[in-house]
Amino acid sequence: MLEKLLGELYYMTHGVQIISFIGLIIIVSSFLAHGEKKMRILNAAGSIFAIVYSLLDKQWSNLYLNIILLGVNGYHLIKDKLNNQDIKIKKVETVDNASN
Repeated sequence: MLEKLLGELYYMTHGVQIISFIGLIIIVSSFLAHGEKKMRILNAAGSIFAIVYSLLDKQWSNLYLNIILLGVNGYHLIKDKLNNQDIKIKKVETVDNASN
């Protein structure tokens, strides 16, 4: 019993399993983050760890899920960044037009 427990502990801390736990911690911390941008960045980082773990452990459904989640978070981060740039450009244009 003790040998099995020690063997499992060794696998968890020195094997592929540690990648899964790092991803888990990052994903859980993303839900504690303040602000949508921080949440999406942390969640995307956790998804990357989960993707690596899924590939190494051959967990295909988990792999597909995390690829989709990474894509969704990436899409929203890019969209928000483009919208913020567009708002800044419009503000500059408005200030330029107002001074003319």
